[in-house]
Amino acid sequence: MERGRQRDGIGHQACGGDREAYWCLVQPHLRAVLSIARTILTNSADAEEVAQEAVLRARSNIQGFRGQVKFSTWLIQITITKLGTDFDQDRRQELSQELDERQTDNGNAYVPKDFTEWREIPSAAA
Repeated sequence: MERGRQRDGIGHQACGGDREAYWCLVQPHLRAVLSIARTILTNSADAEEVAQEAVLRARSNIQGFRGQVKFSTWLIQITITKLGTDFDQDRRQELSQELDERQTDNGNAYVPKDFTEWREIPSAAA
């Protein structure tokens, strides 16, 4: 019971802008944040970067933490949101590059991917 009260006090201090309190609040959850990032991303360096950005984002938005859920849940949700945002952005860049490559390969005429391997179907009469 004493530990729960102590965490509540640290949470209030962290929400008030105390960096040391925020670190004490985050530190027990760093492994979980990194583990989730590594599970979704294949590159360890990218996972570490996303984990770090999620912790920093949580720090800048700590006033938004209302204590309705556990801090760990809130922090992990921020991590998952960051992963989704980065994945969407990376996927858009990949699609854009792929489209640029196709336009270059085909003299700036867009050819849908489904038709790039299209071949004439032999007639049934032949």
